[in-house]
Amino acid sequence: PPVRVGRRQAYMKSAEKLIFFMNFFLCMCNHGYIRGNLSYIIQKIQNIKVFNLQIIIFVV
Repeated sequence: PPVRVGRRQAYMKSAEKLIFFMNFFLCMCNHGYIRGNLSYIIQKIQNIKVFNLQIIIFVV
């Protein structure tokens, strides 16, 4: 059904965004960049939708 295809594409797009975010987050952690911008990162994490948080739980 077209509805499932649309949902699957939307899920894949958000998953790609999540993977990019996690890689960016790990890169900052490795470079020690996270310490000076922890509050900014926390704000970005809080802005993530509950759907993406569920994906994080699923991935981790």
